[in-house]
Amino acid sequence: MQDASKRVHIRKVSLGESPLWITYLTHLRICAVACETHTRSQDIVSLPSSSSTASPISYPGSPEAHKKKCCVHLMSGQCDKIAKTVHFQPNEQVSALCPVLLGDDPQEYLAVGTAFIHEDEPEPLKGRVLLLRISKDEDDQLCCTEAAVLQVPGAVYSLVPFKSMLLGSVNNRVSLWTKTDLLEGTRKHYRITEVCHYVGTVIFLQVQATGDYILTGDVMHSVSLLRYDAQESTLKLMASDAQAAWTTTVEIVARDSFLMADDCCNMYMLGRDESRLSQKASSTSFTNDSSKPQRLHRVGQFHAGEYVNRLKCGQFGLELADAHHFVKENRRTAVWTSAGGAIGLIVALPGSQQFTRLSLLQDTVGQELARQKMELVPAEDWRKLWTVDGTSKSNEGEAQRFIDGDLLERFLSMTPEQQDIVARRMVVHGVVSEEGALDQLVREVQDFAQLH
Repeated sequence: MQDASKRVHIRKVSLGESPLWITYLTHLRICAVACETHTRSQDIVSLPSSSSTASPISYPGSPEAHKKKCCVHLMSGQCDKIAKTVHFQPNEQVSALCPVLLGDDPQEYLAVGTAFIHEDEPEPLKGRVLLLRISKDEDDQLCCTEAAVLQVPGAVYSLVPFKSMLLGSVNNRVSLWTKTDLLEGTRKHYRITEVCHYVGTVIFLQVQATGDYILTGDVMHSVSLLRYDAQESTLKLMASDAQAAWTTTVEIVARDSFLMADDCCNMYMLGRDESRLSQKASSTSFTNDSSKPQRLHRVGQFHAGEYVNRLKCGQFGLELADAHHFVKENRRTAVWTSAGGAIGLIVALPGSQQFTRLSLLQDTVGQELARQKMELVPAEDWRKLWTVDGTSKSNEGEAQRFIDGDLLERFLSMTPEQQDIVARRMVVHGVVSEEGALDQLVREVQDFAQLH
C-alpha cells in the first residue's frame, strides 16, 4: 500500500495457508491468490463449467482430501477479505497464474497453470492450463466459471499474456496458445489451441515477453532469447547465455538488457553480442540479421544475498520524477522479491559519470566501515559471487557494474565525524567540489533512499 506521500507501507493478511502465487485482475480490481492447504476438506462445491466436456475443478468426498490441496482465493483489491474460492483436484498444484485478454474478446480471463504432483514421479508428467471467467452478478457477488481447459504433458511453470494470446512453459517447451470459439448447436464454448512451440534444454522455469521477443530462464542452462515470427507462426532462438546457471527468475529491462538471478543468490545483467552494441538499431526491438544465434554476455554481476524468485519491471514508493535529477524519464526500474520476504529495487543510472561517482562513494563508505570494524564481513567480499558449495569466488567473482544501494544508505547512519572523513576522500578523488561536499553527498544519498 502507499500513503498520501507515496511511501510504501506493508500490511500482513493472515490466510492460514501457504501462498504460492498472486496476481491482479485490473478490470474487476481483485487479487487472485493461489494457496496450498494441508487441512482436511469436507464439503467442497464443484465449480460450474461453461463446457460440457470440462472436468470440475474440485471433488467432494475425495479419499485423498487429507493431502495437500490447492485453491485460488479471489480477494478485493485491498486484500481485506476473501470473496470467492476456487478449489482444484487432489494432488494438483497451482504453478502459474496471470490475467490475460485473448483475441478480440473484451473479457479478462484468469489463466491458471497447474501440475499434478505424485510421490512416485521425479517430475510432474501431467498438468493443466485453465481459463477462468470471473464476473459479478446482479448482487455484485463474484461468479467464476471454467471457460476452457487444456491438458498438457508436464508442469506449467510460467504463464504470461503475449499479443492477445497466452504464452507459457511446460517442462522444456515454450508454447503459445490462443482461444478458439466453438459452436455446439446454439451453445458457444471455447477451446485452448496451440499456435506454435519451441523445445529447449532442461526445464523453462520462467518466461517474460515484450514486443516480439521472449526471454526464458532455464533451470540449468541460464537464459535464452526467442523471437515470435507471426507470418510463419514460429518461435526462433535469437541469443543465449553460454554459461551454465540454475536460473530462478528473469526479466527484460530494456531493448538489449536483461536481468537474471540464480540459485546462489547472485544477480546478473546480460547484454547482447558486444560486436553489435555499437550498431544503431533502427527499431525499438532486438534485431538480428544473422540466422546464427548470438551470445548474451554477462555485463554486470553481484551477490544479492537473497534467494530472488521474482523480477518485474516497475517501481514502488515515490514517483521517479519526484526523486532526483539523476533518474531521467523513461529510465526503467525493476522490483525484485525473495523467498525470504525481502523486496528490492534496481534503478538504471543515466551515465558513466554518475556511476563512477557513486561507485567511489560506496567503496569509500565500505572502507570507513571496515576501518571502524562496524561490519563482520567487508562489503566488497559480501557482494562477490557465490558458488554452489557456498564459498565466494575470486577474480571473476567480483561485483561489476552494480552499485550497492544498501551500502550507500549506511552513509546516512554514520557519525558526523565519519561522514566528514568520507566527504574529504571524495573531494580528493575530484568527484565532488570541496565547498558543501558533505551536504551534497547527504542530499544525493537521501534522494536514493526515497526511491523505496
